[in-house]
Amino acid sequence: MLALPTLLLSLRAPSLQPEGQPTPAAGRMILLSRGRGGSTVTCAVFAQLAHSPVWNLCTELFGSRLDQMANVTDPRATMIHWFNEQQVAQPHAQLVGFKWKPWLIDSALYAGAVSWVAAHGVKVLWMTRNALDEAISKQRHTAEHDIDPRCKPTKLDAKELEECIAAHQGAVTMNTTVLMRQLRDFRDHDATIEATLTRANITYHRLDFDTLFVPYARQGLAQRELGSAPTGAAELAVWNGALGYLGLDRVDSYAKIVQAADAFSERTAAKSQCELMANAGEVRAALRGTEFEGLLRF
Repeated sequence: MLALPTLLLSLRAPSLQPEGQPTPAAGRMILLSRGRGGSTVTCAVFAQLAHSPVWNLCTELFGSRLDQMANVTDPRATMIHWFNEQQVAQPHAQLVGFKWKPWLIDSALYAGAVSWVAAHGVKVLWMTRNALDEAISKQRHTAEHDIDPRCKPTKLDAKELEECIAAHQGAVTMNTTVLMRQLRDFRDHDATIEATLTRANITYHRLDFDTLFVPYARQGLAQRELGSAPTGAAELAVWNGALGYLGLDRVDSYAKIVQAADAFSERTAAKSQCELMANAGEVRAALRGTEFEGLLRF
């Protein structure tokens, strides 16, 4: 078993279930996401809609770093134990699960876990994001490692929240050589994930973060915007597609999605990629004419 503090804390976390009769054994899900892709807030929304505690459904079971994942003795047994534990601990939850950063998903170490997922019909949400946005987010996260990336309104006072949001809206300078290598790595890793899931005959649902929230002025990084011209109808359809795949009830209003997301984190995204990069012109020139030009949304 993997001895991670987050795992142990999650196992001891109280049940946050509504009163009433226990539901049948909760469905099982896995959220695949590389990180910095919006998976945390997305998972939090699913957790609320499934009556499952956020940190129990969204725990990074195999670890958050490559070295942690490589040191899991038996991923298959770890996963089975987690599912069984959570189905007992969360008797009213409609879903139990975890987040999986799939860096080693095609390795021999994780082959047994992948096969078990396929054999037992575990629901797999594969979450992706515009790769340039992902690279920018990684750079900003590196620069702001001492700032809570979720700017939780429930854990910060007004001044701390303002400082957190301001920090997340600062521009970063992107090294274009490193960026091009990152984009190629992301492309290749996505191909590896897809091939692994297909080879294992896993029926998965791919979810693009950029389609989940109404963008500011329909451009730039996705933001949760209410009261603006867009109604969120297209975004709601994407959420309901994922909810249907997971066996959860559909939602009748985009406002409910926003409410669930904002209860977990404050919106911090700037209006466009251009505002997030101090050298946006240099990045635009580097990507122009390449296979990654379509990632630009200035």
